[in-house]
Amino acid sequence: MPARALIDPYDVYQHLMDYWAETMQDDCYLIAADGWKAEAARIIEKDKKGKEKDKGWTCDLIPSGLIVRRYFAKEQAANRATRY
Repeated sequence: MPARALIDPYDVYQHLMDYWAETMQDDCYLIAADGWKAEAARIIEKDKKGKEKDKGWTCDLIPSGLIVRRYFAKEQAANRATRY
């Protein structure tokens, strides 16, 4: 019986290209266009009465959940403990 490869090289290439198109391409564009800076921006929304409400913050380059888990783990745990 002839030996068969465990993985198909084209499948690996396609997986990498899909990941590039879905994830990496936008991040690399942001870094190339703006430099290596991750600036947070406030999310302000207006309610039905026209009053502005602060809905937190967002960052185009680094997901907020990653920042919270990395730098605010104690605060997040305390917040969860008081909610339940």
